[in-house]
Amino acid sequence: MEYRVLDSLHRPFHRPLWIVKWVCYFIIQKQKNRNGYIHCKEQTADFYFTLLEWLHKNYPQDSDGLPSKESVEEVWNFFSQIVNQEKEEKLRMVLSSDRERGVETKIYTTYKAASYYINLADDKLHFVGSNSMLPNWNPNQLTKAVLNSNISTKDKKKYVQHILQNDGHFFLAMCLLYKPVTKYALKMDEEVFKFMQRYYPVSNFDYTKKSHGNYYVVRKRWVELLKAVNEKGTLSRILTNSIKENSETQAIFLDIEANVKEYTAELRKRRRFIEQKSIFVATYLRLAKNSEDKSGFVNLYDISKEMGMSYDRFQSFLTQFYQEEKLVRNIFFINIVSTIEQRRRFYIGNAPVIKIKMTKNYGV
Repeated sequence: MEYRVLDSLHRPFHRPLWIVKWVCYFIIQKQKNRNGYIHCKEQTADFYFTLLEWLHKNYPQDSDGLPSKESVEEVWNFFSQIVNQEKEEKLRMVLSSDRERGVETKIYTTYKAASYYINLADDKLHFVGSNSMLPNWNPNQLTKAVLNSNISTKDKKKYVQHILQNDGHFFLAMCLLYKPVTKYALKMDEEVFKFMQRYYPVSNFDYTKKSHGNYYVVRKRWVELLKAVNEKGTLSRILTNSIKENSETQAIFLDIEANVKEYTAELRKRRRFIEQKSIFVATYLRLAKNSEDKSGFVNLYDISKEMGMSYDRFQSFLTQFYQEEKLVRNIFFINIVSTIEQRRRFYIGNAPVIKIKMTKNYGV
């Protein structure tokens, strides 16, 4: 089975997905009529100046992921004072400078956005084929009406097909996890991260939790724009039909679906643990507040009694609680009591403990 996960899918690749069609339109139009283009050495620079002109003439209502209209106008006015033959050279000078001036900073950010759009359409989703041929949209489909943020049903299907071909494992995992994660009121990004680490670990780039935050946001926006999953977690007809049309994609879907069913049992346990954790903290705070002992330490047996948990269940919970919370709380344990305590101790690692004290770790 081919492993389909896009690496380094950072923002702003999620904003806007629909601009892929703009890139394709630019390439087709330039092939049909070379007049009106600056013809830079690099395609990205040529697209950049074309994009500035488009946005200057008809800035779309949906500006999500686009440079601000103010930045576009300032950069457009800057380059409009330079003849076409010198624009690329001036652009290169600005990009290689320290960008201390306001307009130069805006040139850099607008150019970076244009380069992201080209990269998304070509390197990531492979809409641009060899010799700039576009097998997915023909010239008749790429009319000037493309210069807006609407995604038609036919276009949604094209985007979904390309995403499945290039990012099927990750995208489908998100779609299939939506329903069970929502059911148990867990954090979607965290659960997708854990799921992918377990079943489909990515080894060819730095798959840290910090990076995953970006990767998740991109795909989440794609799911929303394409309406791949509804509020009840049901997959859209466009998505299901696209899966059925490709045998390899269908195999990936069935594999992920089986793993999600297995993982759902853990989601149920995690929801229960979160509920227990909330009760544990609330009980600790109440007992500490009402205690005559102002040190802040509370007997663990008092907490377990309030929670109605046996020694073994509470010991298991305490171990998990400490492992997950020690990075966000200052947690202290002692094995000292003021009276003779015959009951067996709880354990954190190999250390016997009987009392706990917690404070928020504000440094995290």
